[in-house]
Amino acid sequence: MLMPPLLDGIFLRHENSTRPVNRVLDWTDHHLLSFKLTGTEAVTKIRPVSKLRRPCHKVYETNLALALKSGWEQAKVPARSNLEIFETGTRIAIDTLAPMAPFLPKQGRLLSAPWYYEELKNLQRIYRRQERKWQLNKTNTERDKLRNTLENYKLAIRSTKTEYFSHIIREAQSEPKELFKVVRSLISPPLPPSLENSDTFCRKVADFFKNKFMQLQVNFPQITPELEVGLLEDSLTLPIG
Repeated sequence: MLMPPLLDGIFLRHENSTRPVNRVLDWTDHHLLSFKLTGTEAVTKIRPVSKLRRPCHKVYETNLALALKSGWEQAKVPARSNLEIFETGTRIAIDTLAPMAPFLPKQGRLLSAPWYYEELKNLQRIYRRQERKWQLNKTNTERDKLRNTLENYKLAIRSTKTEYFSHIIREAQSEPKELFKVVRSLISPPLPPSLENSDTFCRKVADFFKNKFMQLQVNFPQITPELEVGLLEDSLTLPIG
């Protein structure tokens, strides 16, 4: 752990001593420190190990040697080894106390409209582009182009849906259960749930989130990590909190 230039006064406590010691160190006397964070894991669901890298500034060997100065010569440890130990320890500590969840893109229309392929997306972009042109000019020519583009887009949607469901019906001819399921979804599609617009419903939603936050605060553990600091051959412990 690199000591910043502004941190000239630090509080230290030896493992065999219970009395804190205030020790003032000159910048030229700062040495390379090793640290270890320990604490209970946060109450989170088991998530896969994230392969994403956290954005951070690169630490170079020259900067490390310049920061340590005389302490670098006393440590007699290769710069690359110190950098690897520092980066590995920091990454493990951060991933343990604040793990990153992998980013899962929203599927959106892929679930509600699986027949919506890339060709339809391109036609929609063309229609939106022509719509912006018509809003700027407001001419009859641009209006006719917009109308033709919209008709082509609707026709493509209709033909794509027909081809998609026809393929599913042909594939499910030998399976009556799947066939009736597809036909039922076409004849009577599920209706979206109606939202109740009232003060009672709003209060229910507010109470739900309020109780949820209160339950999270109760279940969240009180983490009291300890920081073990080693100054060359001397082992020191710095309590946090």
